[in-house]
Amino acid sequence: MRIQMFSSLSDQFLPAISVFLNERYYNGIEIKFLIYKHYGFSKEDIWEVFRRDPDVLAGGEFPEQIAAVMDFLVEQIGFQPLVIVNQPSVFGLDFQKRIVPRGLYAKELMSKGLIKELSLSPLFDCSEKEFLQMFVNRFEDEAPELLQLYKEKCRLGVSDEYRVWHHLVYIKRYIKLGLVV
Repeated sequence: MRIQMFSSLSDQFLPAISVFLNERYYNGIEIKFLIYKHYGFSKEDIWEVFRRDPDVLAGGEFPEQIAAVMDFLVEQIGFQPLVIVNQPSVFGLDFQKRIVPRGLYAKELMSKGLIKELSLSPLFDCSEKEFLQMFVNRFEDEAPELLQLYKEKCRLGVSDEYRVWHHLVYIKRYIKLGLVV
């Protein structure tokens, strides 16, 4: 058991203990490990991230949500896997209503040269109002069509395309990991 890697005085000690005591979380850890390993993490890397933030394994998110988020943000948007895993709160966000529209929209901003780099926190952890201020209204003079573009990405995010895509990613990932025959 990896609990010895935590000081009992650490803020992360109780959340880490809960992972190992709560059967619901513990059963999903192996599958989550396989998903993270698919993106190039060693066991040591995963345990190190877990040590810093137990939610990376403990979060109640289903493995298919983790697979879909990782696949979308790494393959379609271009984030590095370690950046995503170091901010596990992103796995608890609504895939179709927040991650897809904001990710696709930010990718468009980058392609237009309006932003140079992306960071997960400002992109996904802010409220809708804050997002509109930081990423839409801010560029109103240079690109007045951006609000319409963002609305289009929001409609696309909740379309059947991404609902089906989310489940296909889950099935393909599990087949690759040998969990589904």
